[in-house]
Parts: sequence; C-alpha cells; structure tokens
Amino acid sequence: KPKAKPKAKPKAKPKAKPKAKPKAKPKAKPKTAIRESVVKRGVRFFQNPKAPSTTRSEKAAFLEKKGLTQGEIDAVLTKVRDILVKRGVRFCQNPKVQSMPLGEKVAFLKKKGLTQDEVDAIIRRVPNPNPNPNPTPDPNPSPSPSPSP
Repeated sequence: KPKAKPKAKPKAKPKAKPKAKPKAKPKAKPKTAIRESVVKRGVRFFQNPKAPSTTRSEKAAFLEKKGLTQGEIDAVLTKVRDILVKRGVRFCQNPKVQSMPLGEKVAFLKKKGLTQDEVDAIIRRVPNPNPNPNPTPDPNPSPSPSPSP
C-alpha cells in the first residue's frame, strides 16, 4: 500500500492590528479645463431669441443641469457681456447714430440690456465726432492777473 501523504495544516495568518488612519486633508478640487466648444454653445444658447423671457439665472441653471462647470458658465456670461459691448460700440460708431443726442444713445443701450458701467465704457471708446465748437463760457471766470505798469 502506498503511503498517504500527511495533510499540511494551513498556516494561520497573524491578525494585524488595525492602523489608525491619519486624518486626511480635504482635497482641493482640481481645476478643470474650460471646454471652449461647450462655452460657444452656451453663448449661442444665451443669445437665442426664441426664449427672450427666460431670465439670465434660469439660463445659467439650465446650463448647469447640462453639465457645464461654474467656470464654464462664468466664461459664457463674460463672453455674452463682451458681445453686447462690441455691438454697442458698433451702434455708436454708425454715422446716423453719431448725430443723435447722447441721452438717446444711452437710453437705447440700456434698453438692450447693458449696465451703466458698460454704457460708460462704450461712450468713452467712441469719440464724439461733433464736439461743440462753441463751448458754453464759464460763468465764473478766474480773474486774470493784470499787467504791471
């Protein structure tokens, strides 16, 4: 009879003491790259004339639901404002508009959604082609020194 090999006893693994985990520092969110193609689509969405009654915050919330990051939404908002300012500059450079009173230009630009700061920047960018040739005299002129005899 062949001899049977004795079965080896399984070695018991020593129980390791659970190590205390050091408190992890909160990880800073990694900066995500802004996807330019997504931003361009967001700008087109903001300029969609089919939804004029939709508020800016509703549109921003919609973009967030579509997966845009806050950085991308901010980029969309910035580009939309830049486009409005460029259009305002082109408007003010139009020869027919240049002869309009300043108040009418400002009212029109504000009606189009520009802020007062943006309107002021546009007015500074576009010089007035017809400066007043006859300025109003100063009602309180400073006394000029009289010549000595």
